[in-house]
Amino acid sequence: MKLYEAMASMIAKLDSEVLFGLMGDANLHMICDYRKAGGRYIRTVHEAGAVSMADAYHRSSGRTGLATITHGPGLTNAMTALTEAARARSEVLVISGSTPAEPTNPQRIDLAQIAATAGALYERAYKPETIGRDLTRALQRMKTSRLPVLFDVPSDFQSWELETPQIAHMPHAQRPRRPFAAEVVPALELILASERPIIIAGRGAVVAEAEEELAQLAEQTGALLGTTIAGKELFRSNARSIGIVGGLSDERAAAILSDSDCLIAFGAALNNWTSFDGTITQGKRVVQIDQDGAAISAYTPVDCGVVGDVRAVAATMNEILSGNMEPERSAWLDRMTPATSTAAASSFTPAVTSPGTVDIREAATALNKVLPADIAFVSDVGRFNVGTWPYLHAASPEALLTMNYFASLGLGISGAAGISAARPGKPTLLAVGDGGLMMGVGELATLVRESFPVIVTAWNDDSYGFEHFRLERYGFDADYSSNDFSDLAALAAGMGMRARTIRSIEDIEQAAELWTNGLTGPVFLDIKIDPHHNLIHW
Repeated sequence: MKLYEAMASMIAKLDSEVLFGLMGDANLHMICDYRKAGGRYIRTVHEAGAVSMADAYHRSSGRTGLATITHGPGLTNAMTALTEAARARSEVLVISGSTPAEPTNPQRIDLAQIAATAGALYERAYKPETIGRDLTRALQRMKTSRLPVLFDVPSDFQSWELETPQIAHMPHAQRPRRPFAAEVVPALELILASERPIIIAGRGAVVAEAEEELAQLAEQTGALLGTTIAGKELFRSNARSIGIVGGLSDERAAAILSDSDCLIAFGAALNNWTSFDGTITQGKRVVQIDQDGAAISAYTPVDCGVVGDVRAVAATMNEILSGNMEPERSAWLDRMTPATSTAAASSFTPAVTSPGTVDIREAATALNKVLPADIAFVSDVGRFNVGTWPYLHAASPEALLTMNYFASLGLGISGAAGISAARPGKPTLLAVGDGGLMMGVGELATLVRESFPVIVTAWNDDSYGFEHFRLERYGFDADYSSNDFSDLAALAAGMGMRARTIRSIEDIEQAAELWTNGLTGPVFLDIKIDPHHNLIHW
């Protein structure tokens, strides 16, 4: 057996059901053997697409994300996506290989340095005959560190003849740490000493499946419930929910946050988006619970931190409180409950926009009403986030994916492909700006080739929206941010997608016919929004 055959056989036995990749000298033998053996391989247009798809696949399924790219420019092309995966703490194995040891090779590059710069881990095959052991070590580091690993299988090794069978053992996940009662008592005392507490759940709470425990804790402590963007679907049906916490809070939720005196973050980083640059946490007691000790106070100073699995910590707190009376906070709850309704969270006064454009919030609300019930929601990065994230919903918390951990445009289309691979046959909504669309436009071909049921919504203001308002703020001509792209609907149609241009709410209602009877492939909506309609307040 040759080494590339051993690699193909070993990765086929992992918990992942798909390999995302782009072929080159470092991986072509392995890819061919993997496919020949019946493995599902999704070929991408760009190396960043392969890594982003594997990243999204892991985030939405919990299974190992598998990607393979070649060395040199293949690896540098994937740097942004690898950094995104590292910031998201995704368990992704990226298989590549260093060039032959020849100083004149034009594609030579230091793979270890690339991984370190991206914040990922680096492992390599040291000898052909230890490939199984080396792959096992890479997988174990990926699992225990919750970070992507760049696995270097040198090109020189690919056709090496192996005399002994090679086995890669599945990594063992660390058991969630459940702290002793004494470790959570100081945090619990601080919560009980407050008068108007709010629990904030982040992606860590979603991954830990802590919704039930946190809802029970809110009842026992008299707290309200909020979420970060990454956790926003957790408490949608809970009467205590105030929705998104931070810069995207609606007006009523913002008033609640302003009046609260204690914030308890479970699996939430309390970054600038959530803390609204520190204005939300100012003057309040802050408690933070995270299984990663380095996350405590990383963005926002806290009064009390607890290191442990967020579900386990909440369960321990509930056990301590079991049988005790809920704190007397009826006035706080009665006053705030009307603001937690879905109708209140979606209320706004539609803006008057330029002819042929729609208010992004009104369009998002209308779109949300006609989407399939089992929809996943994936978002790229752009100023459209402000007008879409509060109003578009996913079927479940794990079906929500924002490709924004590195704040880079252009990874959304790949994210939609990755989550589609993880949820076979189920529909996905992708929100992307015109700038982000054009950065990753090649992967529309992947959506079409794989017949992924994705509703691509391009929120098209024909400019780089954040830069548009910054130019205005600094006194420059905002038109310098204009894109002047071609007809996006025609572009999508040319790539094999059914496409519509949206200039009114009625256009959205009519476009629903594209998916009413199910989706057999991707569809595209070019939604025209006014570049001068500013929803950004920071």
